[in-house]
Amino acid sequence: MTAVADRTQAYVDQFEQVVDTAVVPADVRRAAFERFGKLGFPTMRHEDWRFTNTRAITEKVFGAAMPRNAADIRAFVDGQIIDSDWPRLVFVNGHFSAELSSPEPCSGPAWAGSLTAMPPKVVGAVQPHLARYADCEQHAFTALNTAFLSDGAVVHVPAGSTVDRPIHVLHVSVPGAEPQVSHPRGLIVVETGGELTVIESFVGDGAGSYFTNSVTEIVAADNTHIDHYKVVFETPEAYHVGTTRIHMGRDSTVTSHTITLGGKLVRNDITTVLDGEGGTCVWGRIMPARDSLASGALPLGLANGVRLKRAVAEGETVGWADVEVDAAAPAVAFRREMEAEFAQPAQPARASA
Repeated sequence: MTAVADRTQAYVDQFEQVVDTAVVPADVRRAAFERFGKLGFPTMRHEDWRFTNTRAITEKVFGAAMPRNAADIRAFVDGQIIDSDWPRLVFVNGHFSAELSSPEPCSGPAWAGSLTAMPPKVVGAVQPHLARYADCEQHAFTALNTAFLSDGAVVHVPAGSTVDRPIHVLHVSVPGAEPQVSHPRGLIVVETGGELTVIESFVGDGAGSYFTNSVTEIVAADNTHIDHYKVVFETPEAYHVGTTRIHMGRDSTVTSHTITLGGKLVRNDITTVLDGEGGTCVWGRIMPARDSLASGALPLGLANGVRLKRAVAEGETVGWADVEVDAAAPAVAFRREMEAEFAQPAQPARASA
């Protein structure tokens, strides 16, 4: 058997082992897997991937990541907790861990938990959105994730509700002796007038090669407000391909921040559909100060309410030259003064007598 056949057969074998659930119809998974087979992994010859070399992923055989004993990684997970008072969902190698998650992730009418443990009322509210916005037709990694969809993180905020504390969804990868792959899935649904802050963290514990292929769908109904943070802190031997799909209703506001701190190869794709008038979506990423100064990048904190002067392509950094800002505003003036100060070359230290 050739190396290509080995890699293909590995995914076929893993697909056949996935257990179907009532929430995820088998025909949806099978259609996604068939579509993945037709698309194949993207290469640098594909326009959207011309700057991302996926050979390190596509030329390696990744086995299915298996669940781990909660007791073995509890100390590591405890070190990843941002605030012990925040509701927390923990997934290890793509599998939900009730032992490591908050006993009651949400208070009030909102609900957060595993896809396989949703109460009937939540199923009725969120199931119509599952696998609806993430595009399997054109995106191979999304199709592969959907093919293995059997569990995932679900957050549901009913109409008019506000979740008063951020919800932390923590995805932990624990490598094994051989390369492994997991397909974390997230579905966040905020109904009309709801408000939510959610943090997704992707971290690794231990040495070894692994591949995280994540997909998150965010649904913001009319007049909603969502703050979304994604933090990627994978290990130096890890590969991470992440996809976020946002669907926004009228007068909704979604702010999404992506912070990449670690990983051998990390790619985060985000796509937003504005399905109604008055919607606002802001996406930003962390970059070194020297790069921000060199490119004239507009700080995310000053992006709210500004007007674009030209069309900005997908994935392109928005700069000062692209927007109309009030130069007299205190925050803008202070930022420009700070940039001018840091842009000056450092003065050599004087030699002492």
